[in-house]
Amino acid sequence: MTTSKIQNGVYNAHLAGCEVRLSGNGKPMLAFLWRIDNNGATVKSFVHLCLKDGSPNVKGIGLVKAWAPDWNGTDLYWFSEHMPLASTYAVKLTVSVEPSYRDPSQMVPVVKWVNAANGRWGRALETENEAEEHSGPITLNREELKKHLDAVQPTMQDVWRAFKILFGNATQPQLERKWFEILDACREGGRDVDQFTLADWQRVIDRLAAE
Repeated sequence: MTTSKIQNGVYNAHLAGCEVRLSGNGKPMLAFLWRIDNNGATVKSFVHLCLKDGSPNVKGIGLVKAWAPDWNGTDLYWFSEHMPLASTYAVKLTVSVEPSYRDPSQMVPVVKWVNAANGRWGRALETENEAEEHSGPITLNREELKKHLDAVQPTMQDVWRAFKILFGNATQPQLERKWFEILDACREGGRDVDQFTLADWQRVIDRLAAE
């Protein structure tokens, strides 16, 4: 199953591979291949290990170590040499379908966030206070959402689109935090997001309408 089967949303996944590559400016980067748990689709994410000035990308490395605690943050080949262990890390991928930078006429899934499955939703290297410090207030686009609400179907893809309309001016950390806050409030029976039923997604739609 290919990446064309992946839509906007959040997916449980495990690592299926890792390659060491060079970025356009010749700096090392890691390309992670993820396999979605419930459908076998694959998608890649990338992390640059160095900044343009050659200094370590402390934030990027920290984000990886948050879901891969056994990695020392420097060994480029640790993942490929320890796949039996690395493939056991359970993560949640936040995916957004966007125009390809190589061919903007093509839409491709882009991994926006990789979080440990048992970690805090949307939590990156920043503390919550640091994230808020760089974020303005969220303006809810209620009137715009009302125009589309009747057409929203109880599916992950449709609900994500409605969510983005309502919280259109939010920063990425704010979006992450609010998205998972709403999902947690609407889930029943401890189900993971990729196991949500139509009734679960309808509760999310109702929650968005009530915001």
